[in-house]
Amino acid sequence: MIKKWLVFLLLLLVCVDPVFAAEDVDDYPVAPNFKGLSGYYYVDSVQTLQKGEVQGSLFGAAFKDDASSYKKGTAEAVLSAGILNGIEGSLVVPYFVQSENQNGLGDVKVAGKIHLINQIDEDIPALALAASLELPTGDQNKGLRTVNNYGVDLLLIAQSKIDLPDYSFNLVAEGGVFGQDLSQSTQERHARFGAAGYFPLDDHWILILEGIGTSGYGDSQDYAIASGSLRLFMKKFTLTGGIDRSIAVGKNALSGNNLHAAINLPF
Repeated sequence: MIKKWLVFLLLLLVCVDPVFAAEDVDDYPVAPNFKGLSGYYYVDSVQTLQKGEVQGSLFGAAFKDDASSYKKGTAEAVLSAGILNGIEGSLVVPYFVQSENQNGLGDVKVAGKIHLINQIDEDIPALALAASLELPTGDQNKGLRTVNNYGVDLLLIAQSKIDLPDYSFNLVAEGGVFGQDLSQSTQERHARFGAAGYFPLDDHWILILEGIGTSGYGDSQDYAIASGSLRLFMKKFTLTGGIDRSIAVGKNALSGNNLHAAINLPF
């Protein structure tokens, strides 16, 4: 299955004609990530949708655990909008298909991001602040609910554009905290972090390399994910597809392979 997916991406790479001429990495259109915020696939960028700009997105992923027959499919419907220039918001509605027919709606998330400053020079990167609120809409009996009352995610994002002769690319780092059900028996607090590189291949293709992870998550459930994706820009939509590897850091986390894909449609 993974080999077929890689062959498909390679065929797209050689068969699709350019749709615009990008002279700089910042010339590529903005596309929401799986959180609905402008970014890559997992990691946020400092960019935001412009005021009044709206995008709808569909995300899909298929996970297979190394050590067992556990499988999980995820589909997300995402609506993203530019509220003001430099401020955007999103709504994410997930649906899960799991082993043993444990299927259904997951926890809905509402997210937002504000662009704080532009990059000043090589030593002072552009900065943005992102936050998301997770609501308990999933079926707890099927293991589809993460929070009982609420979950809050706060992230600070730093991004630098690297200019080389005739080439430019972006490097991004983010870090923050997640908290849920504070002062209750189900409370959870842990750190989240990530990094990404955004590398133009030609006028309509981008290579995205990402890594994310956690620290202090649950009962020895810390994990890390290494991801590689290709993003294709067309006149009326953007496609992203790739593969990632989940690595169990804590003894109760899962290791496995994951295929992911997304389509972003501006309205």
